[in-house]
Amino acid sequence: WKGVGQAKLRKASFKVIICALLVFCLWKRYQYYCKKTEFESIVRTLSANSRNTKKILFWNEFFDVPNFGLGLGQTPFLEAGCPVTNCFLSNREYVTTNVDDFDAILFHLWLYPSEGDEIMDELIVNTERYSIVYPRKPHQRYVLFLLEPPGTYLSNLKDLPNFFNWTMTYRYDSDIYRPYGYFCPLNGSSKMVDPRETPVRWKQPTMSSDALEEYLNLSKRKTRLVAWFVSKCRTQGKREEFVEDLKKYVQVDVYGSCGSMSCSRSRGEECFQMLDQDYKFYLSFENSLCQDYVTEKLFSIMRHNVVPVVYGGADYGRLAPPGSYIDARSFPDARSLAEYLRHLDRTPEEYARYFWWKAHYGVANKTAPFILCQLCQKLNDPGLQPKTYSDIHQWYSGPDGHELQPSTGGVLRIRLRKVASPHPGSYIDTRSFPDARVLAEFLMHLDMTPGEYARYFWWNKAVDTPENLALSQLCQKLNDPGLQTKTYSDIVQRSGRVSRTSPVNQDCEEELTAVELSTYMKYNLVPVVYGGVDYGRLAPPGSYIDARSFPDARSLAEFLMHLDRTPEEYARYFWWKEHYEAVDTPENLALCQLCQKLNDPGLQPKTYSDVHQWYSGPEVCSDPHQ
Repeated sequence: WKGVGQAKLRKASFKVIICALLVFCLWKRYQYYCKKTEFESIVRTLSANSRNTKKILFWNEFFDVPNFGLGLGQTPFLEAGCPVTNCFLSNREYVTTNVDDFDAILFHLWLYPSEGDEIMDELIVNTERYSIVYPRKPHQRYVLFLLEPPGTYLSNLKDLPNFFNWTMTYRYDSDIYRPYGYFCPLNGSSKMVDPRETPVRWKQPTMSSDALEEYLNLSKRKTRLVAWFVSKCRTQGKREEFVEDLKKYVQVDVYGSCGSMSCSRSRGEECFQMLDQDYKFYLSFENSLCQDYVTEKLFSIMRHNVVPVVYGGADYGRLAPPGSYIDARSFPDARSLAEYLRHLDRTPEEYARYFWWKAHYGVANKTAPFILCQLCQKLNDPGLQPKTYSDIHQWYSGPDGHELQPSTGGVLRIRLRKVASPHPGSYIDTRSFPDARVLAEFLMHLDMTPGEYARYFWWNKAVDTPENLALSQLCQKLNDPGLQTKTYSDIVQRSGRVSRTSPVNQDCEEELTAVELSTYMKYNLVPVVYGGVDYGRLAPPGSYIDARSFPDARSLAEFLMHLDRTPEEYARYFWWKEHYEAVDTPENLALCQLCQKLNDPGLQPKTYSDVHQWYSGPEVCSDPHQ
């Protein structure tokens, strides 16, 4: 009897569990029905009573992120503090009719077509590849939502000509800019440092002694050099090849399916804590070298006390504070990068200065408020002209969108400047470094590594240009019967010697007379001048410091130290570089003036009665002691 009783108990328990599950499912179905009915009622009410409400529909899913990560209803716009909040978000789970009433429909193309497109058969045209809402009403805006780089998504954008009105991507030139993250000042403002602005206004790198001491201690506690979390082992950006080359010269700990070490994604925060505690550098390497493409690989790491080594197709100087990262692609090869990382490992203070920005900026990974406000504002802009992308594929995947260019030596480059380089590794290009400080650190590194410095002299011998080279070319051209006649319509413009944006005039000629001044003003140095000339006639105001305007050397020294302590005030001395250019005096300037005078019939004859007095008189040069 005991066995029979246990069997009945198990059977009864099973029935209770089944009944409980059934009640739970019915309750959840009832909740869904109520929510769906309520949502449809809200949409119908908005359509009937509020023509000013802008309704937005999520047509499909953004991977496994509900509602594109933006939310539902009007609440997200209110919580974001948008200047315009009369917008309402919906998805197809709750809305199956009245699609014509929606002002904007967002399509995530990476996994498109999605399952469930048959929900609205009466409004869908089935093509070879896609199920598309058709036809679009005049007031509707179809928005392409895509965060993956060209070449990685499944959809063929060539099949969608004249379909999309707006774009919502990571690209700066998108109609609605959707970054993976951004920086904002730590001054109580949530405003993004916008990489679309020209120029992007970053603070000058400064660090208090307390902050420097804090990060010095942090640096000394770290025991490992480079880490990389990665799961995609083959990429179109060939980052894996660069890392393999880098591993020849420095230890790189690779975590994930592409390496020998592991730290599960389920332990995400623990993995980042390990980076904070043990590692000095992290490889924030993108899988594609595409225009403006920078993902959470940078922004997530910047929230921690690790220096990111970046590798991508974007201009990182627009996205992150100067001196906060190391750009792998600014080095000639992986070996040079490895040596620089080891140099920073040996110099804790230099390493610690990469964290100067943490006292001035924060990193924001939640971009929903920024996106929502842009979208709602555009839908409410009566002056915005309608537009359609006739070739969305060309816009997104054209030569400017995807710029992968392999080069020799296993190093990848993106459209490098064309520089005359007869011997690679025979010079150091200052413009390949993100700033002067990084260049200086690299020079100090070469100073400490004689073997590496010596390699710059492998190339053999350099010779001066033969003096008769130009004459030889001229003679050859004069004897070339097949040479076509040509005339330069603007020889000044071609020579590139214009000092301003206007053609050369008398003012420009006067500005070209101070050889020492014009020579040094070509570089990012503030000249301290000392001479008898009126420098205000030769150089822009606020571009130099006149030593003779100070009562004594001590006063000048104090002013220079003051500028050293106030980077912003020092930086203002370079305002003129956006408007003028310092050039050397053209060699033929005097000849041109001479020839012009000889051909001037209105020029009155004159003779210098005392040319010595004119050239060497007391008024020409002043006594510094008077």
